[in-house]
Amino acid sequence: MAWVTAFPNGRDTDWDITVTLCHDNGTQFTSHHFREVADDLGITLSRAAYRHPGGNAFIDRVFKTNKEEAVWPYDFQSFEEAKFELERWLIDNNEVRPHSSL
Repeated sequence: MAWVTAFPNGRDTDWDITVTLCHDNGTQFTSHHFREVADDLGITLSRAAYRHPGGNAFIDRVFKTNKEEAVWPYDFQSFEEAKFELERWLIDNNEVRPHSSL
């Protein structure tokens, strides 16, 4: 889904870029199907080292902030309500909130 969102018209074969997906050691990332699809899309997989807390520090921080600001403070009554709040948070985080890297 992320690939289709980022590249709705597919990958141009003339691109001189490498897409690397850094991930943990979860079963979805190590499954044969996932690895085959990533290979078909030209995505390089980079697995974080076992028991290496810094390996996924940036994404772990994003998830923690997401939980602190958009999950834990609420008592959602439905899936749609939770989805709406998470989407609102993502837009704010990605498009409105200033980040130190910028």
